[in-house]
Amino acid sequence: ADVPALQEIFGDAQTMQYLEPPYDIERQEVYQGVFIEKSGAFAIVDQADGKLMAICCFIFMMGSRKSYEIGWVFHKAYWRQGYAYESCVRMISHAFSEMSVRKIYAETIDPMKSVGLMEKLGMN
Repeated sequence: ADVPALQEIFGDAQTMQYLEPPYDIERQEVYQGVFIEKSGAFAIVDQADGKLMAICCFIFMMGSRKSYEIGWVFHKAYWRQGYAYESCVRMISHAFSEMSVRKIYAETIDPMKSVGLMEKLGMN
């Protein structure tokens, strides 16, 4: 049931500019089945209208001790409104306080938006 809402995010060329080519519906179904449902991804939903705003991933890194990678992909209608920061702060807080996580990191090739968010989150 989430495929159309996810397609709005992952099918958009501007959103996917630094990730992968935009997903067609078939690729979205594969992504949802293999990655989202099995990797620790969370749906971020607009409380006002129930619309899917983003997917935030929290992935355990094999071979590392209590280390996780955090990632996010937001629908462009929600960019630059503080939602990514708010979502990540809550995920990070939960990870350290409830999951005994020792290290959280993120990677990006986006020279603008994601780097600024990582710095605001205290990642160096």
